[in-house]
Amino acid sequence: MPINVIQRGYRGIGRQWCKTIQASKACQFVGVVDIDADVRAEAASLVDGPIYSSISEARKAVDIAAVVIATPSFAHAGNVRDCLENGLHVLVEKPFTLGIDEAVKLADRVDRRLVVSQNYRFHGLMTTL
Repeated sequence: MPINVIQRGYRGIGRQWCKTIQASKACQFVGVVDIDADVRAEAASLVDGPIYSSISEARKAVDIAAVVIATPSFAHAGNVRDCLENGLHVLVEKPFTLGIDEAVKLADRVDRRLVVSQNYRFHGLMTTL
């Protein structure tokens, strides 16, 4: 049975994450969250699914188990905290926090998984480099 996954952040690598989530048999894509109105408009024209401005707004509308954070690196820590505090399991690329102890303790406190990924094995540019 697939788990409901939402994506936070759409621009840049977020477009690829969106395709990956939608193609997965293990995941049920339930939408995109982005704070930027222009990005939400862009996502709405390209994504088959709902678009939200915040995790809390999305949680009111749909059942969500996990989130893939695809925001710029400097925004990872705040997004990880917000998503864990909203009861979601989190997949995020590094860096995910400025202090690992804080993030791990928060994940433990809210009894959620925090997975950190940095996998460019199949990314053409990185493979070439």
